Amino acid sequence: LFSILNFVSSKEWFSGLSKELPVLMIAGAMDPVGDYGSGVQKVEQMLKAEGKKNLKTILYPQARHEILNESRCFETVCEDVTNFIFGK
Repeated sequence: LFSILNFVSSKEWFSGLSKELPVLMIAGAMDPVGDYGSGVQKVEQMLKAEGKKNLKTILYPQARHEILNESRCFETVCEDVTNFIFGK
């Protein structure tokens, strides 16, 4: 797990990702794994620095790590993912 995390945090991974590939990053703003949103925002900035064009990040307030298991945001997360997939 740590090897994979280390790889996806590397410059090689970011530079090898297609600039045209749509990317949606979603996380709970209260998730300690994502450093309370700042880790996700750091990844967003790194992707932008590599020239990613179709990038969207959503942080859900008051949500923690398992955003699909939190009743307060489950429907919103599903709607956001669906909208991203279908370009809405």
